Amino acid sequence: MDGKRLKDSLRQDRLFLTNQGSLHETLLDQIIIYLGTLDPPVLNSMETDQLRNYRMERHERAAILLTNLQCKGEESCRHFYTALEKFDCSVYQELPSRRERGEEVDLVNKIPASKRKLSPLCQQGEDIYIRKLKADRLHFITSGCINEDILTQVVNALRDPRPPVFNRVEAEQLLNDANALYGRVTELVNALLKKGEKACQLFYTVYEKLDPVVYRELPSS
Repeated sequence: MDGKRLKDSLRQDRLFLTNQGSLHETLLDQIIIYLGTLDPPVLNSMETDQLRNYRMERHERAAILLTNLQCKGEESCRHFYTALEKFDCSVYQELPSRRERGEEVDLVNKIPASKRKLSPLCQQGEDIYIRKLKADRLHFITSGCINEDILTQVVNALRDPRPPVFNRVEAEQLLNDANALYGRVTELVNALLKKGEKACQLFYTVYEKLDPVVYRELPSS
């Protein structure tokens, strides 16, 4: 990096990351979750909750995150770049701090990009929350971590977004079906996977708030 600090790189990349929509909603959320679940965490629980407040505009949340990281120092900035590369290689490769150099250099590991192997996550096209739910599917269905109360709260919460994840008929079927709880949880997970990345993301947002302890113990975590 020729002695350039990551804090300086983050300052250079700030406009690209906030104003051009590079940190889109899904990517921003992935990074916030990652930074909040490290040991020790880069973001404490209060900071994580603030940054996941969806009533704030995306660019405002992104700006607060970047300012926070710069104040925390080099190691926090390093974790941010690690997360960005992990969750969206294309955005990482387009960073102004990387493109200004003749040969792109890995900001995190300080090795030429041409000599790096892409990580498995970079090579996979499937979205992160779909992969996450596929990894957790059997656990949700068989472990009993979604009981009747949690199932009811999850389904009702997923009726609130605009547009909703589940319409009235779908929600009533999941809540009132004569099948055993095992069968209805299976239907819930399968329905979320069919509905796509945004539905899976919203499910995890709700579930984490309902049972944060179990959330941290999921296979995907």
